[in-house]
Amino acid sequence: DAFQQPVQVFFGSAEAQVLSVTFDTIIVMSPRASDTNSNGSGTVTGPVSVTVRNIGSNTTGSSPVQFRYTPKMQITTVGPTEGPFTGGTRVRIDGVGFDDPLAVSVAGVAAQVISVSGSEVIVQTVGVNLTGCSDVTGPIVVTNTENGDTASGGTFIFRVPKPLIINISNPNNLGGTATITVLNALGFPRITIGGIAVPITTTVANPNGTTTFTVQLPSTIPLATVPCPSGGTAPIPTAFDVVYTSATTGCNDTAPKGITINPPATPVLFTNPATFQPFTASITPANPAAVPPTPATVTPGPPQIIQLVNNGTAPLDIQAITQSGAGCSQFVSGPAVPPVVTLNQCESLPVNVIFLGSTTPGTVTCTLSIQTNAGTRTFLLVGTSR
Repeated sequence: DAFQQPVQVFFGSAEAQVLSVTFDTIIVMSPRASDTNSNGSGTVTGPVSVTVRNIGSNTTGSSPVQFRYTPKMQITTVGPTEGPFTGGTRVRIDGVGFDDPLAVSVAGVAAQVISVSGSEVIVQTVGVNLTGCSDVTGPIVVTNTENGDTASGGTFIFRVPKPLIINISNPNNLGGTATITVLNALGFPRITIGGIAVPITTTVANPNGTTTFTVQLPSTIPLATVPCPSGGTAPIPTAFDVVYTSATTGCNDTAPKGITINPPATPVLFTNPATFQPFTASITPANPAAVPPTPATVTPGPPQIIQLVNNGTAPLDIQAITQSGAGCSQFVSGPAVPPVVTLNQCESLPVNVIFLGSTTPGTVTCTLSIQTNAGTRTFLLVGTSR
């Protein structure tokens, strides 16, 4: 207290620039440390005396240790220089000019300060927010809180582990389950097969650092097919791309054609064509005037054939071919079954139907049934005599 204008303020022997004066406060701009001795060889770092002199009354006040000069901050070494993006890496920063309190940023992210001395700072990294799969890289910056002095030195890399698909169970059945083992499976997982997201039913963390996912294979995933010579197409085992993606890191890995899915082992009855067309028979009227007289006759129309084709992967058993209905006496169908006829994938059996007709004009119907281990298929036979 008791400051009076005009005043002089000295740091050692160097006079400071006075900015403002009140009875109990003086604000000054400190001089250079090298000027604190009259010969210009003053202290570079450390405390200096501060003296205030009221010029009018020639009174002085002095404090020997209230101000000290610190060295210009400089970072010489740092280590380690990389760690996981989740944080938790303890980093040692060596240099000069560190003054507690201070702040440290690592690759642009504020770190937790553990300890500070004039030549060493220990910090611990915290997790970074990722916007992609790339590593996050940036400088280490130390800032003295009191005077704003900063130094930058060394580059720190927040490593983002890249996932790697290392094993997939094969082969697998459509609608069943499969296992996929991934290295560096961090965060929330997403798995697609053939571009279709599949549900993850179980997740197991393995002792070797991998993670095994059990996924449910959709029954609707489109399998590749081959054309059958007699009609239709048959599914075949199909390989699909498998993609693992971490929704947390944005990283992914692809196993091209990494999973093989087998079609279900079932027979599939396909008929080519799907229906019979109407049948016709031609009547030749009787000629009583002929010598000798001729009776009426009927000429059957051309036969029709439907191919029974197995479009499935399991054997198709044709168990019976039967007719029912009042008009069935005018139709002839074949072959005769039983015995059972077994068709493997893409094999076929022709069913031949002839409409015999009658000498009486009219239309009749008959139901043709084909019984198989894949179900029963019925056809309506319509024949007209005219």
